[in-house]
Amino acid sequence: MSSELIKANGVGPASLTSLKEHGFRSLDDLASASVEEVMLVPGFAESRAKQAIASAKALTAESSTTKGKPEIKNVVEKKLAKAGEKIEDSAKAVEKKLAKAGKKA
Repeated sequence: MSSELIKANGVGPASLTSLKEHGFRSLDDLASASVEEVMLVPGFAESRAKQAIASAKALTAESSTTKGKPEIKNVVEKKLAKAGEKIEDSAKAVEKKLAKAGKKA
């Protein structure tokens, strides 16, 4: 079974199983844990616990900064599409005026 925890530095397939057995189910769980709590998991000495927690914090911070981006992108794309339509309409209006002016001359 795949888990986002595997993305954290210091977490491999075996330690992933141990982390889950000790109640760590997500990067948020790991990021919010103390070093002492993670050290209760077999295979996690102080340095590895610190590394895994720091990595989880970085990964959760990274993912929180990208939340909402698709919605912003959609809004921008819609506005650009409308602007493009307005430009096309304006260009057609100018072409019609030029055509009429050419017929009158």
